[in-house]
Amino acid sequence: MTSFLAPSAAAARIAFVYQQSEYDNELYTVRADGSGLVQVSSRADYFDGPAWSPDGQWLAFVAGRHNARDLFVARPDGTDLRQLTFTPAIGLGVNSFAWSPDNLSLLVSRALTNPAGLSTIEFISVYGLTTTTPYQGVLPNVSPDGQWLAYQGLDAAGNQTLYTTHGGGAPAEPVITTEGALSGTVELLNGFAWAPDGSRLAYILEGPLSGTLPGASWGPDPLHARLYTVRPDGSGRQLLLQLTPFPGAVLGPAWSPDGRYLLFALGHSAQGDCFDIHLFDVAVRRDTTLQGVCYLPHTLLPDWSPDGRYLVFSAQPQSIRLVDVADALRHPKDMGGLWLTGGPDLTFDPVWQPASR
Repeated sequence: MTSFLAPSAAAARIAFVYQQSEYDNELYTVRADGSGLVQVSSRADYFDGPAWSPDGQWLAFVAGRHNARDLFVARPDGTDLRQLTFTPAIGLGVNSFAWSPDNLSLLVSRALTNPAGLSTIEFISVYGLTTTTPYQGVLPNVSPDGQWLAYQGLDAAGNQTLYTTHGGGAPAEPVITTEGALSGTVELLNGFAWAPDGSRLAYILEGPLSGTLPGASWGPDPLHARLYTVRPDGSGRQLLLQLTPFPGAVLGPAWSPDGRYLLFALGHSAQGDCFDIHLFDVAVRRDTTLQGVCYLPHTLLPDWSPDGRYLVFSAQPQSIRLVDVADALRHPKDMGGLWLTGGPDLTFDPVWQPASR
């Protein structure tokens, strides 16, 4: 495998989840060349994440038992394991999180009192200091330059809305809302991601749905999924790609480290649990479907290596695949690559360690 990878990539570590049984999940890191396996944490009912701090010195993850979800951090070698939240009841706890650019705090969305209610957004440091914000929603994420906070919330009509704010208690402003173009319809906000330079947000809308959330139903036809970008102040919205007819399931988006590509994944009923990975070249508006390996999503999208040369992802059969992006684009019908893990047990949700800063 070393000859397949550039030396800098081969030495980088990849974190992943290893599942021996339904209620026995463990977190590991390993070098991309397959050497140096290290156990970070063990024996939880589940793990969500993991996510590296921007400087690669910490791993954060959500783990728990009996449906109580708490946030932990640890060093990549498994030392300095710290529990940052303590959920008092079943069904409560952390539902999403992201690192702040300062490497020492995380932006956390947490259900504190009602599992069905709006989640509170907090800053929690690796030392356990918690600062509660006035914002309520999920998927909070700070822009790479640290200037903006984005999150998904609900507007007064109950529509999913992407909000941004400069933080510090400043009002959050709606960037996009999911009220449909046709009267009585709404769309679903599938996900969003910051461009590497923080200048734009990419997001995906699906729809239309008739009625209001959460009880809306699909239709009227034709159904579609649309990929957009927008500036964080809500200006400059651009439709990059429309997928009609609706493919069945859409995951994403995620930017490549250089901002050239947007990655998303499409699932089709004929493929069962398999999803196709798509790389959309933003400058030339070209979408390429990478095939030949079945991507099996768990909680994370395929992840880019820090130099953007490789992708790592969960793949059938229950293992982790490494793919050279340039080779895959040259041969999209058979993306190739090599297995990082194998065997009868399930391994999933791999993420590359960022380059040292």
